[in-house]
Amino acid sequence: MMLDSLTVVMIAASMSIIMSGILFSVHRDMPPSIRGVARWAWGSFAAGVSGICFGGRGIFPDWISIIVANVGLLTGIALWLSGTQQFYERRETNRLILGIIAFGAGGIVWGLLVMPSYSLRLGVMTASLLCLYGSQLFLIVRYGFRHFSTFFLAATLVVQLVVLMVRGVTAALPGFSSGEFFSTDIIQIVYFATYAVVSLLLAVGYVMVATHRLNMELERHATRDALTGVINRRVFTEICEKNLRRSLRARQPFSVFILDLDHFKSINDRNGHAVGDTVLIEFCRKIESVLGPGATFARLGGEEFIIGAMDMSEAGSLELAGAIQAAVAARSDPFLPSYTCSIGIATTREPSAALGRLMAEADDALYLAKRAGRNVVKHGGAQWREADSGDVARPNAPMAP
Repeated sequence: MMLDSLTVVMIAASMSIIMSGILFSVHRDMPPSIRGVARWAWGSFAAGVSGICFGGRGIFPDWISIIVANVGLLTGIALWLSGTQQFYERRETNRLILGIIAFGAGGIVWGLLVMPSYSLRLGVMTASLLCLYGSQLFLIVRYGFRHFSTFFLAATLVVQLVVLMVRGVTAALPGFSSGEFFSTDIIQIVYFATYAVVSLLLAVGYVMVATHRLNMELERHATRDALTGVINRRVFTEICEKNLRRSLRARQPFSVFILDLDHFKSINDRNGHAVGDTVLIEFCRKIESVLGPGATFARLGGEEFIIGAMDMSEAGSLELAGAIQAAVAARSDPFLPSYTCSIGIATTREPSAALGRLMAEADDALYLAKRAGRNVVKHGGAQWREADSGDVARPNAPMAP
């Protein structure tokens, strides 16, 4: 038995209110960095209340069952759009959204009280809904993560937009629509049924994208340093254990660099920890700017960092160390103090080499570099210091005092 339009509208209203409760629950579990879920929840609630008002046609006065119902529907979908803008951290177009709501509300009032016309009200609402749904679809396609949840949301919105357009076109053609809201024509019933399903699927999609975003943030917190954004020691070890084995199987050298910011405690003491944190962040960006695709960069802790580089010979490691020191010496922010770094390097070609041993050798080299006066690089038994001219002395140069 085919459901009548009123039953479908009330089912849609009930599902929207239930899903708003679920979205509010999800919102409470989200960190402050994930925004927009609360607006999605309020949007579903507004859509649900709107559906109840629509269902009261013939029971409630027209200003409730027509004006309030349509404005409530526009408000709910506008809140979905606004929540999507917040979620993807896009500029909120509140004035434009309010303008669309005002256009739709004005058309409904005009088509009910000034020039009564169901076709006018339907045309205004269709145009307004197309703008709101279409804007949300653009945001999701343009800025959404490449993940099943994003494709799910986009597909749901595409279906709703297609049905909206079909409904708008057929309503303007003679013989396709009876001109009544709760008519039994197939287009109207399909529209209401689609709206009911879309209301549910959109809420499910919102939960899915929010959960995926939460998982991404949890993974980031577990794998990356909170201040600098580079990976932590645990992830570095996992990656470089594999890269070391891969390099040695290919008979390629593998190098480990340990870097330490010189006199970093003095920078904190003189300028404060906020400036010290900014120096660490800038230092990481400078290092990343000179690393190639075969290098892995991580923070060991404090002001110590580490690099693991595939296919990096002794000569290549010296060249990279020189590039690192040149990048660090370059002043990119005049408000930050100047700083330097010392670097210890270890390189291996031995098939039985272990990452832990390589890291220990690089750490020993760093210790010698810092004892030699800082702003120094030490590789194996050869040590050099940056000359006044900016050139870097090569191995076999006289030992720094």
